[in-house]
Amino acid sequence: VVRTARNRYVALDRRCPHQGGIVEPSTGGWTCPFHQSRFDLDGDKVSGVTPTGLRKLPSKLRRGVLTITG
Repeated sequence: VVRTARNRYVALDRRCPHQGGIVEPSTGGWTCPFHQSRFDLDGDKVSGVTPTGLRKLPSKLRRGVLTITG
């Protein structure tokens, strides 16, 4: 789970869509250790061999409680 703004969070599956490597935090986002694919903080693809961005898990913020449903 990443806080991207005061009341905005995104829940991400940290497995790279390319070969399943666990992405690691990097400046301004995430990097896959296998082939250096890069993702922004929201999990969207920035560069690399990965076909897509990171999978976003459905989540809902209500009354200060974040619920992840995926």
